[in-house]
Amino acid sequence: MTKLSTVTIDIIDAPAGQTCTPACYAVTDPKTPGKQIISPNVKVKVGTTITWVNQSKTPHTVTSIMGENPANPVPANIFDSGASTPLTTGQSFTYKVMMNAYTFNKDHAVAYYCRIHPVMTAALTITLT
Repeated sequence: MTKLSTVTIDIIDAPAGQTCTPACYAVTDPKTPGKQIISPNVKVKVGTTITWVNQSKTPHTVTSIMGENPANPVPANIFDSGASTPLTTGQSFTYKVMMNAYTFNKDHAVAYYCRIHPVMTAALTITLT
């Protein structure tokens, strides 16, 4: 994913055989257009525009957190789609990766979760190029 300037992450209902609940994060396979990869973790570069699209039947949010523990989330103030207005089916949230995401911590990763469904976690690994 790193070389792409735009990335779409779909929030989808869990397909048969998948263990993500209540929904999964999926990205389109750049080598096979039309094929989705269930992947909670995506590698992107500073400057990439990421759009999360809720394709699920239930509302969701996209909120960055410090650490990786959604049981005790501490907002990271990197991105937040908003708890008061969750994304319903077909709605999207867009974030352009800024330098503060890269310098957020030493491993250059930013964890995020759904405020409504805290078990839905994922991470962005940020690179400079």
